[in-house]
Amino acid sequence: MFETGHSPVAQRKVLTVSQSVNQGHKIEYMLKISGPKPITVAWFLNDAKLKSSKNRKVTYSSTSGEAKLLVMEAEAEDMGEYRVEISNAGGQVTQTAMVTVICKYDNLSFTTNGTRRKKKITTKS
Repeated sequence: MFETGHSPVAQRKVLTVSQSVNQGHKIEYMLKISGPKPITVAWFLNDAKLKSSKNRKVTYSSTSGEAKLLVMEAEAEDMGEYRVEISNAGGQVTQTAMVTVICKYDNLSFTTNGTRRKKKITTKS
């Protein structure tokens, strides 16, 4: 039996690792969570709450304690600060990470703050 007053515990701190992914590749985070139930899990990107969609899966299983966020094909709008908030009656735990999506549009790529930079184009003669 769980005691009340204990906040949830994320057993892996995966969101503390920032990452860069190429456009079209996946972004994936998975946490194993334990603590007194009920536990709620909410995922955010740049302070906007995330929900499952055609390109994104947000799941939490109270049975296994696994919380997952999967972006199947990363695009420019998928970059920024990701945050997961895990809470129960005992408190809240938050983890964050920055994700950069390297987008390729002709000879340009985009950085995390949305600025463009020219890429060197090399041609073989």
